[in-house]
Amino acid sequence: MEGRAPKTLQKMRWMLDLAYPLIGNRPIADLAAPELLEVLRKVEVRGRYETANRLRSTFGTIYRYAIVTGRAQRDVDL
Repeated sequence: MEGRAPKTLQKMRWMLDLAYPLIGNRPIADLAAPELLEVLRKVEVRGRYETANRLRSTFGTIYRYAIVTGRAQRDVDL
């Protein structure tokens, strides 16, 4: 996350903390698209549509990084 402002990193951490109760500390390669979709739906149910959209984008960024570093074989395409 080099080059990102501290406030941006803080917001990203907050969003990922929303997902943590459902996905925990499991390796990224073990996560399936339906699990991540469940996280997004729980955020949406609270009326936080923009947060869900940003979290989906963050998941994509994380998966792209995981792929290039060999931690995942493919993106989950949410």
